[in-house]
Amino acid sequence: MTPANRETTVTGGHGFALDLFDWHYAMTPAYTNNLTTADGTVAQLARRERPQLLLDPKTGAPVTLYNAVSFQGATFTYGAAFSQA
Repeated sequence: MTPANRETTVTGGHGFALDLFDWHYAMTPAYTNNLTTADGTVAQLARRERPQLLLDPKTGAPVTLYNAVSFQGATFTYGAAFSQA
């Protein structure tokens, strides 16, 4: 999502419309293109796309963010899952 007045365009955002015509966008990024691995290494991804959340069935809280990623110079995306657990 890249609204013109957001600080950075390398993020995922939240947009919604009640009528499919009048769209509103959150100015706070939902996530960035930085990926921190289990060993603490940080990778800068070229893209993150198709985000989906896995929710805890008892509490409804987000457990895992699933999305596809593309690395710098890649011509395709990889399916991946990233967990906060």
